[in-house]
Amino acid sequence: MAIAKYLDDHFISKISLLLISVIVGYFVFFNLPINAFSHDVFGYYLYLPLTFKYHNLDIHDFDTVQALIAKYHNTESFYQAFKLDSGNWVLKYSMGMAIMFAPFYFLGDLLAQSLNYPTDGFSQPYQVSVLAGCFVYTVIGLIVLRKVLLYFFSDKITAIVLCVIVFGTNFFFHVSFHGQGLMSHNILFMLHAFTIWNTIRWNKDQKTKYMLYLGLSTGLSAVVRPTEIIIILFPLLYSVTSWASFKTKLVSVFKIHRLSFSLMAFIVLVIVSYQLFYWKIITGYFLFNSYSSNPAEGLNFFHPYILEVLFSFRKGWFIYSPLMLLAVCGFVTLYKKNKTVFFPLTLYVLINFYIIASWSCWWYASSYSSRALIPSYVFMAIPLGFFLQYVLSKKIGILFIALIVSLISLNIFQTWQSSRGIIDGARMTKALYKSVFLQTTYMTEEQQKLMLIDKYGIASETFNYADTLNYQISYSHRLDFEDDLKGYPYATSAVFHSGQKSVVTNPNNPYAPSIFSPYKDITKKSFVWVRASAWIYSDHQLDSLAAALVINMTHKDMSYKYREEPVAGHHFQKGTWNRVEKYFLTPDFMDKRDKIHVFFWNRSDKDIFVDDVKMEVLEPINDETVF
Repeated sequence: MAIAKYLDDHFISKISLLLISVIVGYFVFFNLPINAFSHDVFGYYLYLPLTFKYHNLDIHDFDTVQALIAKYHNTESFYQAFKLDSGNWVLKYSMGMAIMFAPFYFLGDLLAQSLNYPTDGFSQPYQVSVLAGCFVYTVIGLIVLRKVLLYFFSDKITAIVLCVIVFGTNFFFHVSFHGQGLMSHNILFMLHAFTIWNTIRWNKDQKTKYMLYLGLSTGLSAVVRPTEIIIILFPLLYSVTSWASFKTKLVSVFKIHRLSFSLMAFIVLVIVSYQLFYWKIITGYFLFNSYSSNPAEGLNFFHPYILEVLFSFRKGWFIYSPLMLLAVCGFVTLYKKNKTVFFPLTLYVLINFYIIASWSCWWYASSYSSRALIPSYVFMAIPLGFFLQYVLSKKIGILFIALIVSLISLNIFQTWQSSRGIIDGARMTKALYKSVFLQTTYMTEEQQKLMLIDKYGIASETFNYADTLNYQISYSHRLDFEDDLKGYPYATSAVFHSGQKSVVTNPNNPYAPSIFSPYKDITKKSFVWVRASAWIYSDHQLDSLAAALVINMTHKDMSYKYREEPVAGHHFQKGTWNRVEKYFLTPDFMDKRDKIHVFFWNRSDKDIFVDDVKMEVLEPINDETVF
């Protein structure tokens, strides 16, 4: 009787949730990754074994980390941390994910001991345990989201919204395939679901326990991803619909329910303090930018990639998760039907989207669609529900059901394509998308040529001369040192390649004058090849001299890509002019105002004369991406 009564209560959404959990669980556990703790996840997880296994959180013994990487091949380079001048290493990612992993780390440790696996923190029991834990978090997030939806909608609408969120977006890929569920996105999805649900419960019953739960979910969100501290806006602004209601909310926060909100703030502070004390101990500062080691990585609020995040074929949200357009349309209905939740929800979604679009790596590495938006699906589910509730009450409702089924089917198929590499995780283009649309076989060599250029591959710095017809010169500048450097003390007429002057470099003047230009002044394409050249002369054998032609790209005078062409190894002749040349593929830039520098650097103790330094920019003719 109890089971029958339970099933009769919102039966459709319960069955939907059960089926979703079974399907996701199947793909999680029957497609186990070769190494769950790899790449970014390696950085999330390191706090745990370094603290509890090796007592080496400051990585004073770097050999420990090197041995783990050598054994488990977690990463090609140790980008997950960087070394400070003090000798300490600071982990790049905040510790929130490690806190969420912790219960399952300790379970994995017990399993490793009982099953005679290596108890090094990385063997199979640890990996499977943490993977299972993240699956549990995924299911809990969906359970709580269902509660939220049932507060606003019928059982049927709730079931449809759950299916759309899971199977109609990139959520399915990022919780089910290749260990993607170990990333932060579905953890934040669960935490945000708790934040919304406990906000609703507190405003309904005003019990202190709900405020304590809010402190827990918002505090954990902030240490999982620091920018998610903005989630605090939702409980603080819930029920605010006007200036008068905002003042009423302030009275509620600071007078009527001051104790409850103080307890919430205290819990947030306690959780966040773990991260702050880690930074203080390791770096000497309570607040520290752990991304500062790479000047090309970070937030740039003055140059957000809004159109790219939404519409690019590389990773566009509306291209690969088009059903979310219905959720966007639902904001109109939400405004009309429920202003209590409209303002805090809309404010969070807009600010969160702007932050995501302002990240320099706006495509968020190899992924399917825009994975950074997954946590906001908890919020987007509400306007989506209001939209569906409205259209399904109309005669055109059957057309929308057909549309939803079609787009869910397409998303599931493209999720499968992405899991097989038919849809590439980072280098898609419009031409390639059209070419592989509904394709079930791997990309052909011809299709691979349609991909975005590989800026990070092994051969990425080798310019293919056969592709010259695909490029055009968009910028060219030459320093001939004739009229450019009047009064320059190292200009000389002793020898010259052209005109009547050159520049001498030596220990007193190691750098010849440089050519530099902001990226925005040389192209509007997403990448270019820079071809630098210079003519050099010395009375000494050049092969024995430490000198090079340099191309450097900087952000706020900090270098983030540096390449040089050494003079040694070219068999250049002394007593005559020799041409040195270097090609440089521009990386993904932090800001379109970033500068490209070309110069000659003489590190030897001999004179080297330099003339006709030249910088040419080869711009791709058919590059789809512009800024």
